[in-house]
Amino acid sequence: MRAALAVLVMALAIISPMNAASAQPADQNSAGPAGADMSVWTMPPEGALHEASGTRCLATVSGFSAMQFAGAAEPDILGTCAYADDNGTGDAGVRVRRYLPGIGASRTEIENDRALMEPDAAAGAPLFTARMGPATLKDGKMGGRLTITKTRNGYLIDCFAEGATLPVASGKIAIICAN
Repeated sequence: MRAALAVLVMALAIISPMNAASAQPADQNSAGPAGADMSVWTMPPEGALHEASGTRCLATVSGFSAMQFAGAAEPDILGTCAYADDNGTGDAGVRVRRYLPGIGASRTEIENDRALMEPDAAAGAPLFTARMGPATLKDGKMGGRLTITKTRNGYLIDCFAEGATLPVASGKIAIICAN
């Protein structure tokens, strides 16, 4: 229970906005804020930056291999920053997605995305959503994958981590997504 509470607390801090200038929402049906290409990432020396969503990935994070960046993947993924822990037991990272109704890796992801992007008028949008599922870790053992999704500037921001236990995955999320 303590680990789950830690995850919720960290989710509040996950991927905090870069600055006030990035706080303007993106039109989901356009090319992005001010006509910008939604898939554009820049690679400054310190890592990767998706300015439209206010998402920043550090090039290096203590306890993890150097960030591996993967660009846009159809239909909704705009980019992924992935890190492997130094123990080789699983990945962690940040992914930026655009919202496409009915599109997602699982039924739960689709439902979570809808709750975030098309909130119930009476209840409003949740602050974030979380989902868990099984994962085969890099060491070949079974574990799980924890993904916390939040919205910012009209984009879906996923923070994910794999681990043998929920506390291990939560700890990775706290490290990777606090940056």
